[in-house]
Amino acid sequence: AKLQQNIDHLGHEINGKLHSIATEVQSLAERVDEAEARVHQVENWKWEATEALCFCIEQQRKTQLKVLDLESRSRRNNVRVFGVPEGQEGNSTTKVATLLLRSQQQLPEDLDLKIQRAHRTLASKPLPDSPLRAFLNFLEFSTKEKILREVWKKGKIQIGGFRLYRASNYAPEMVKKRREYIAIKKELKEKKSERQQNYSSSTAIHYTT
Repeated sequence: AKLQQNIDHLGHEINGKLHSIATEVQSLAERVDEAEARVHQVENWKWEATEALCFCIEQQRKTQLKVLDLESRSRRNNVRVFGVPEGQEGNSTTKVATLLLRSQQQLPEDLDLKIQRAHRTLASKPLPDSPLRAFLNFLEFSTKEKILREVWKKGKIQIGGFRLYRASNYAPEMVKKRREYIAIKKELKEKKSERQQNYSSSTAIHYTT
């Protein structure tokens, strides 16, 4: 009888442990299901976040192109001037710029330069004997192009001991892009190929067979 009691007690103890193990297994199964659901949710979020990030990057790229285009258009009528002796601008850079343009270029007398603004570059004031760098803003793009064509025709312009240079005022990003064409332009020039570089930094090559 005592042996039977021990066997029954052992059976109850084993059943209790089995029940406890089954409960733990059930709990683990529920936790695994919950973890799988969370992993699936994270994977879905990852794809959504990736799509949103790609969309934002594309929008940023388009915005940067628009900003570059706007900045370039705002600079289209500008001309950079290098080499004017410091101090010659006096109280009016515009008047001095007008006198220099008319004295150094063969411009029609009736041509209205329509210089809206003229000012020195935003930098520290150079030494008295140093050349001045300035920006000229023309009202009309066609006038600016006429001025540059005359400069390119004349070539070297000397004022006192300084050589005067003029060039278009491009946005920094545009300057960087145009520099990429230097080697190509040099090779085309050696081959005497006709080319045209647009304001947008693209280059059109005229090829004839």
